[in-house]
Amino acid sequence: MIDRPPKPPDKEPKPRHRKRRGASTTSRVLSDDELLAPLRGAGKGKGFPFMKEGLDDRARVIMAASLIEEWLKVATVYKFRVQPTVAQMKEVFSANGGPLSTFANRIAFAAVMGLVPDGDMRNDLDIIRWIRNQFAHSFIPRSLDDADIAKELNRLKLRTELIKVTFELRPNERRYLESCMSVCVKLIVTTFQAGVEKAILTAEARRIHEALRHGLAEMVRVYAPGASPGKSEPLH
Repeated sequence: MIDRPPKPPDKEPKPRHRKRRGASTTSRVLSDDELLAPLRGAGKGKGFPFMKEGLDDRARVIMAASLIEEWLKVATVYKFRVQPTVAQMKEVFSANGGPLSTFANRIAFAAVMGLVPDGDMRNDLDIIRWIRNQFAHSFIPRSLDDADIAKELNRLKLRTELIKVTFELRPNERRYLESCMSVCVKLIVTTFQAGVEKAILTAEARRIHEALRHGLAEMVRVYAPGASPGKSEPLH
């Protein structure tokens, strides 16, 4: 074994692995800007991307369903009592077995949380999901005019008139888009309402938390003079 000279006493040690600076990215609380970024980038002020001219049926169906699926995720997060961390978002919504990683689970959970306000919306969400699966998992070309898909389109109940569409749409294509547009609008409204409710509840929770903290301090002062009520953890 080679004898190495002793390290000079005035030389600082250099560890092989540097310590990480700051908090871990995954433990950071997800911001509203990060949550809404995919939706803000989708339209870029030009309306819903699935409404663009020149898209074939497969692109239109998958794009519309993906946007609805993303809105379901955002609305669900606004229903959480506390804002999740980045790691928690991945654990819940990621495709690697997360409980809300699938379209079907997001629809079911949103319905339980009151984010799907009526039976017509739930009906259309399930049909949109079924049609999306036909296009996404088929190895042969599919069309909205196929008999099995057209049959499901006739079961759609929601409808928003497409007043700004300047290009020609086939009847089944129009019917699908009218329902998707209506579902998107309802989810946007529901998400806004959930966000407002969360903000109100958070403010009320802070008020109650402060009242309880002061009440506890007063009880300790009266019944246990000299004792400390302990440090109260701030709400997030």
